[in-house]
Amino acid sequence: LGGGLVCLEGGKFTRFGASEGIPGDIVAALYADRAGRLWAGTSGQGLSLLSGNGFVRAPGSAALATRSVRSLVEDGDGTLWVGTETGLFRFSEGEARALPGETGLANDAILALAADSSGLWIGTESSGVKHLAAGTVTTYGEEEGLPHERVWSLAVDRDGNLWIGTDGGGLARLHHGALTTFDTHNGLTND
Repeated sequence: LGGGLVCLEGGKFTRFGASEGIPGDIVAALYADRAGRLWAGTSGQGLSLLSGNGFVRAPGSAALATRSVRSLVEDGDGTLWVGTETGLFRFSEGEARALPGETGLANDAILALAADSSGLWIGTESSGVKHLAAGTVTTYGEEEGLPHERVWSLAVDRDGNLWIGTDGGGLARLHHGALTTFDTHNGLTND
């Protein structure tokens, strides 16, 4: 929250902020892709990429220049997905493009992303979890058993379960299409 990015290497801390190329000092998302590139999403300043000893604005990311990048993930095809406060972007072939409005992902803040062999998992601020596969979006919200519509975090475990951290509803697990909730009744310190 205003301190930029700090790297610990060889017992020494190195700070990366505006003077090191990150256009904003609030880094909201960080992702290392399979090619070894380090991406940094900033609050209101778009997407940066580590290049040499500093960061540069990610080439082809003009569509993200004034957006708050909240989440990043790479899918099995090597596409980088970018979650912002105003929707989901696909970064491929050197350019960031917003997903079309008909996907239902154009106006909600994307707070969390995860990818597995089934597709892309999308955690939203107000409409639960979305699953994008082959151009089709499936929603998992309160009607489907999700304990809260605001999703802070997503993780896929080695058994293929999707773990969903919510804001006020506890932790949920999606296993073979069924949602199970773990909350203070199961021993969490809060929901």
